[in-house]
Amino acid sequence: MLERRRARRFAVGWPVTLQGSDKAGQSFKETGNLENLSSAGALINLAGSLQIGTSLDVLIKIPLKKDSWMKYSAEVVRVESNRPQPAVAIRFASIRPKFVSE
Repeated sequence: MLERRRARRFAVGWPVTLQGSDKAGQSFKETGNLENLSSAGALINLAGSLQIGTSLDVLIKIPLKKDSWMKYSAEVVRVESNRPQPAVAIRFASIRPKFVSE
């Protein structure tokens, strides 16, 4: 199988919160866990499902700092619903996150 990814991925299990609006304009907030992370994007395990093309804000809990989160703007590029744990692949709009407290 040909590897198409440009950035190295790291397996992590960090908490994540996704928030945005769906195509109908309805706001959503989902929580999940990162399966893997790179400078270009991430694969996130979610209980709910999102559609390809959905724009969202991604908050990633930094495990070594008590109330620090990395915040990215991102887009859903793939949905994996045929797995034991459904997941979405996202592409970050920028490789540099903002750091926020929640």
